[in-house]
Amino acid sequence: MGTDATDLVTGSVASTNVSFGTEATVEDTNDSGGAFQITTQNAFSLTDGTNTNTTLGAIATADVTDGAGPILISTVPTDDGTLVPATAAFTMTFSEDMEDLPTTVTDIVGTATSGTATFSLSETGGVITATPTSGSFTSSAVVTITINGDTGELQDANEVAFNSQGTVAGTRGTNGTPGATPDAFFQFTATTPSSGGGGGGGGGSLPSSVTVVQDTVTVTSPTGGSSLAGGDSAVIGWNYTGNVNNVEIHYSVDGGSSYGLVTAGVSVGNQAYTWTVPNTGTSQARVKVIGRDPGGATLAVDESDLFTISINQALPAEAAPEPVVSGDFLSREGAEAALPASINVDQLVKVPNDGDPTTDYDSAVYYVGIDAQRHVFPNAPIYFSWFADFENVVEIQPAVLAEIPLGAPILSRPGTVLIKIESDPKVYAVEPGNVIRWVVDEPTALALYGSEWAKRVIDVPVVYFTLYTRGADLSGNLHPKGSLVRAAAGADIYYWSGVQARMLGTGAFEANWFQMKYVITSPLGDWVSQPTGATVSTQEDALTSLTI
Repeated sequence: MGTDATDLVTGSVASTNVSFGTEATVEDTNDSGGAFQITTQNAFSLTDGTNTNTTLGAIATADVTDGAGPILISTVPTDDGTLVPATAAFTMTFSEDMEDLPTTVTDIVGTATSGTATFSLSETGGVITATPTSGSFTSSAVVTITINGDTGELQDANEVAFNSQGTVAGTRGTNGTPGATPDAFFQFTATTPSSGGGGGGGGGSLPSSVTVVQDTVTVTSPTGGSSLAGGDSAVIGWNYTGNVNNVEIHYSVDGGSSYGLVTAGVSVGNQAYTWTVPNTGTSQARVKVIGRDPGGATLAVDESDLFTISINQALPAEAAPEPVVSGDFLSREGAEAALPASINVDQLVKVPNDGDPTTDYDSAVYYVGIDAQRHVFPNAPIYFSWFADFENVVEIQPAVLAEIPLGAPILSRPGTVLIKIESDPKVYAVEPGNVIRWVVDEPTALALYGSEWAKRVIDVPVVYFTLYTRGADLSGNLHPKGSLVRAAAGADIYYWSGVQARMLGTGAFEANWFQMKYVITSPLGDWVSQPTGATVSTQEDALTSLTI
């Protein structure tokens, strides 16, 4: 019932019931009007089932006291959202004015996957603001907020306790069900964008007491252009910053089109690993170092420049490495075993629509990766760079979704769209590993993508733009890795790895979720004169896994 409700009862009645709601309802019944008016020809009494007021006469205004507990109606960031920068405060909006809070309240607490999650609190008009007490959350940390209801410490201005059962903000609940009692959860990823380049979102500066350290790894050896021989002991070296805890190392003999595993779980502080060079002759060798946090989440990736491996005639020659997908699991079997029984790798999932237009948790679509985690699509354009429609999205129960750990968000598919941010006109191509390369001018865009190149451009939220790694600028004769190319309309389609063109065999185009709108018709350029690699004949994790 709201302040604008009228004519609830007309005509002659002996008595009537008017429902204002209780703490068991899914919405708070706060009425900011504070009163309602009853017009009658006779005196009447008013009872709430326990207390009776018999002093009311005809044409009376009865005061209403809101006895329902306040509910949480929204949070910023939303559940599974991103806090940017990591120094920012986050807010919780309740259905009515809340009691003035002390600086800390034990009924609102936080935990983080790395660093601390402590904060001070303030309240104005039903909005509680939480400011990190250490000046900043740890960048890339996933912060989980717990709101313990019904204890009396967190209450509205009428001293009625928070109603966690009625909460409609899309929160998680202790069993992963939105709005479940007794605790209401939401979580977000704290991210600090890079301080330079690319335009950015403007705004104020970070507090002077906060030092922003990005999570990075940088391969220092082998160096580009160097020569190694099969059987040599060579040092793979790296530098790092930020929260990287350990590294996973891979090598490639085809310029980075595919990688084999060298080792995983090496302490990042070692900054070096002694590698026995495989006896595989190639001028297209690379190594890749993946930096991870203690829980296995990928924080940073870097590749070496090309170097040479020469055959040692005194040793047996070795074949190219078996390609693997980097991640917490290096096989589908391992990932499938870690997932709930009803969930498979590569599945697209969401929870059913709860019918409440004020919630948005039920609109998110997740991809289940080979790392046995769920990864959200930040927006529709990014989703459609991977998939043509929502036909294969499966609805699962919130409790099942909660069993799947939350991983990093999905970014745009390499070789498809061009990306930019609203505040900067620069347009970038995307390569595998979420490397972006500036398309320096319109002639370059025309040469690479044709006259309709602008139709490929999408805007990426600035918070997700910071998750890409900047690569070298593109020239007009250099198609980015991951591009689909053909010499003429109707001709065979190739996947361009950067050093090889791999023809897509029968059924491989559909099996790897490629879309015709992203095929580039280009009879000229780097890919035409380069060697052809093995035909793509079936689905390949290195081409389709969204979490590589």
